[in-house]
Amino acid sequence: MTSLLQRKVLAAFKRQRAQIFLLADEDRREGALADHQIAAACNCSRSSVERARVDLCERGLPAALERVKSPQVYERKFDGATEAKLVAICCGAPPEGQARWSLRLLADTLVELKVFDSVSHEAVRRILCANELKPWLKKQWCIPPLGQRRVRLQHGGRARRLPPPG
Repeated sequence: MTSLLQRKVLAAFKRQRAQIFLLADEDRREGALADHQIAAACNCSRSSVERARVDLCERGLPAALERVKSPQVYERKFDGATEAKLVAICCGAPPEGQARWSLRLLADTLVELKVFDSVSHEAVRRILCANELKPWLKKQWCIPPLGQRRVRLQHGGRARRLPPPG
């Protein structure tokens, strides 16, 4: 266990658990420390020390040094068809009275169209970023093909201080 702590690179969770187990060891020269003393020495809560002891008893030392993966499985809300609907809505004109689409406006539109019962704006953002769409930006740069020296804004105007095309 001490060799584990002597490593230069070690995950913080493993390092803390190893320190807890060393301080709780009854074969230590000074004897085992109480949970509140271990918590103070390791700069953690008393419940963290208690959970570490329970993990050590139930799962053994190698498993107690590893994080427990959550058994909860999250189902993806968006599939190919719903992504296509979102992209189609995003590429269309914004609703009347709006200058451009916002993430919350897109999420609300998906709910209004009964694509989803509820959807967060963050889920919408992830899908749009994966498809490299950013409808919330006022201006976007268009990247020219390789070999061209001019840079143009999305509306077609030239960027300042660049030589005229030609």
